[in-house]
Amino acid sequence: MPAVPVLPRPRLFHALTDATERRVTVLNASAGAGKTMLLASWSAWSTGQRVAWVSCDRNDNEPKVFWACVVEALRRVCGRGSESLGQLAGHDDLADPQFAERLLDTLAPLDDPVVLVLDQAHEITDWRLLAGLEILLRHAPPTLRLVLSGRGFPALSLARLRVAGELADIGPAELACTPAETRDLFALFGLDLAPPQIAGLLERTGGWMAGLRLATLWWHAQPPQRRDPAGFTGDEPLVADYLSDEVVGSRSSQLRRFLLRTCVVDRVTGELADVLTGGSDGQKTLDVLERENALVVPVGRQRTWYHYSPLLREFLTDRIGREMPDEIAGLHRLAAGWLSRRGFLVDAARNAAAAGDWRLAGTLLAGDGDRAFANGEGAALEPLLAGIPADEIAANPELAAVCATARLNAGDPDGAEAFLSVSSGPVVSGPDGSGPDGSGPDGSGMADGRTTTHDPSSPTAPAEPADGLAREVKVTELRLHQGCLRGRVDATVMTRAHQLLDDMGGAGLRSHHRNGLAGLAYWLGIAELWNAHLSAARTSLARAVPLLAENGFGRWERRAHAWLALLDAVDGRLERAERAIRGERSEPPSDPVRLLYDMAQVVIDVERDRLDQAWNLLATIAVPPGEDAADAAGDAGSADPPLWELYGLLRARILIHQGDLGAARAEIATAKDDAVRLRTQVKRYATLLEIDIALQESNPVQGRAILSAATDPRRVGGSDSTPAAVRVADGRLHLAGGDPAAALDAVTPCLSGMSAETRLVDTVAALLVAATAQRRLGTQASATGYLEQALALGRDDGLVRVFLDAGRGVRALLTVVIPPEGPHASFRSALLHRFDVQPTATWKSPDQTVRLTASERAVLHYLPSHLTNEEIAQDLCLSVNTVKSHLRTLYRKLGVGSRREAIARALQLELLR
Repeated sequence: MPAVPVLPRPRLFHALTDATERRVTVLNASAGAGKTMLLASWSAWSTGQRVAWVSCDRNDNEPKVFWACVVEALRRVCGRGSESLGQLAGHDDLADPQFAERLLDTLAPLDDPVVLVLDQAHEITDWRLLAGLEILLRHAPPTLRLVLSGRGFPALSLARLRVAGELADIGPAELACTPAETRDLFALFGLDLAPPQIAGLLERTGGWMAGLRLATLWWHAQPPQRRDPAGFTGDEPLVADYLSDEVVGSRSSQLRRFLLRTCVVDRVTGELADVLTGGSDGQKTLDVLERENALVVPVGRQRTWYHYSPLLREFLTDRIGREMPDEIAGLHRLAAGWLSRRGFLVDAARNAAAAGDWRLAGTLLAGDGDRAFANGEGAALEPLLAGIPADEIAANPELAAVCATARLNAGDPDGAEAFLSVSSGPVVSGPDGSGPDGSGPDGSGMADGRTTTHDPSSPTAPAEPADGLAREVKVTELRLHQGCLRGRVDATVMTRAHQLLDDMGGAGLRSHHRNGLAGLAYWLGIAELWNAHLSAARTSLARAVPLLAENGFGRWERRAHAWLALLDAVDGRLERAERAIRGERSEPPSDPVRLLYDMAQVVIDVERDRLDQAWNLLATIAVPPGEDAADAAGDAGSADPPLWELYGLLRARILIHQGDLGAARAEIATAKDDAVRLRTQVKRYATLLEIDIALQESNPVQGRAILSAATDPRRVGGSDSTPAAVRVADGRLHLAGGDPAAALDAVTPCLSGMSAETRLVDTVAALLVAATAQRRLGTQASATGYLEQALALGRDDGLVRVFLDAGRGVRALLTVVIPPEGPHASFRSALLHRFDVQPTATWKSPDQTVRLTASERAVLHYLPSHLTNEEIAQDLCLSVNTVKSHLRTLYRKLGVGSRREAIARALQLELLR
């Protein structure tokens, strides 16, 4: 036992006891993992266990010496039977290849189990010893248990035993100290550390026992003001000495060179190791280092990537800085080139920065930085960008654009302004047609294919036209993003963005600049959303989707798809929206993309008159104003329009359709008061809902006053810029006011495609206004034609709500001019049914739960039969007065005033089944 305090580890004591129930136990871990100390303390703790101990070293790697040690160790613990072991050692030739078999014959009579520990078993390499151990492994009696402890597996056939369940493994993960054990170890050595300090040292060492023991020595040696876990590094002398002696010093010069040249990267694969070392066996070398537990750890299940423990890497980094400092920058450039070609932008840029090659870093970031930020991976780049010298950014507009992207991604439009000013500067390119940083035409390194540093003093020449256009595309994209964060986008930026998208077809952009086109189309679509130009937003986002997919902008692509689904739903293209929802609505409820799909589903349910479903779903996604609202609206920094500001209006619309006009008014008032970033859009939509309420209350005068107060009367009906939804409201007000000719004039621009923002649902609504107006004007044929067009447009998407909103005059038209059989028969029947169950303005809100007596329910079920009160009374064996009394009670409980309304309300409440 060592002459230092020993940490009791009951967790591992029990694990070892359980493991030694099997034939073979293997403790395989690095130097300093605590294997020997664990076995020794376990042996002392496990008083009922007989443990024979052999410590192997290179001098024991000879059969006569090794077997003599084994026999002596067994003799000491075997008690009865030890005489035969002594005779075996005294009379047999220990070098005889058959000695292992005779040893087994001698051990066969043993009654009590014996554990034979071979410590430092990795030192056993002699083939004769290995052959003897194979015999021991295969044919040992049940009472002999073998424990092999070392820094790697000896060359024995262990796999068969593992498959047979006769071998137990205890490796680095099990031997690593837990937080509780780390705390107890420090306390054992007189250190009273705070939990954050313990966690810091545990993270630095990975629970490696020798590392923690060295940490206690280091901690005691530090003055109090320097006792920071971050200061405990692999280049500290006491740590470096240990690693040099136990981990690195015993390696061959070739392997040592391998470790030094590969330590410059955070993680390494065999292929990357070959690039850094100039060799061809990098994967094999990494596998060997892992098997030998040289503090080299595989990453992930594929075991193709490896990383060096923090202390080992710091030790190696210090050594390479001392022994080959001139090679470090070149190694980082080699790593940057390989990593960038494999798509590891962050790692590549870090290596370029570590090489001090800011031009190369700028090239890498300008080429692929947008993709990282767009996919939510930009946080790792921000510290790197913050470390780039200001003069380098000022000299590199493309790098400045990446810095602007970082600030915009962080929701800081004002902080991006200085970088945007730089990125708008002049474009330069090399005399050979390479990029301004010396990169090749494809932006993947030097023009001749090498990855190396660039001479900032090299001559320059005017930029190619495509470079200038690509730069403008990028700056315009960033301006759009900036405007979206501010909630207002400059009209000139919008105009230029449209022009650039239209002009890009023949511009001959390089492939690494096409991501700028993808970003431009995406942010133009978002900007159009802020301006409530839904048709233009749909066009831009639809154009962006294939470009985003082509360039790997997965996160933006998902967002664009979700916005398109919502825009399709709002437009009235419900089938297309529903297909998109079915294909993509798998994100967690809090995901902003899921919120967009849920909003689309709410709109679909409303347009199909599934009001209860819409209300229930909206209740699950509604976010009240507050600090969480921005997250629900979209990206951090609220670059997307905050949809939560519209939730109250959606609730109001549902309440209007359910006949609860008072609650709808309250929702509208609250929505207008709470609106901040979408105040203009909320007021515009609220105006339309208030007009709907006025129409429900048969008060077109009030509706006209609301419309006049919200819009310029000279523009409504006369300007092509008037939204189609406003024209439809205007037409409905004219119909309610008894002026069908004015109603027809109001919606005519919608029918001819001349009105702004004409959605499919607006076209159907305008056709229904026109049909109603023509019928009142006495032109039945025109009315029929308009109604048939509306049915044709609304049938496939199930646009029910727009027909119901058109009023009962449309119901009469459906009954009179559309035959019950024909191409619209099924849709006509569904619409008539929905008309029959709609609430009217005379309805009162019923109780939350309608409770009916058995007699009242019986009378209610007779109402759809159209039997008279006398006939109902006769069937139920009641008096007519009793039936009338039940009907009065039914009307009161249902909040209606007539038999027809009672049927409709009962159907709506599912009381008639």
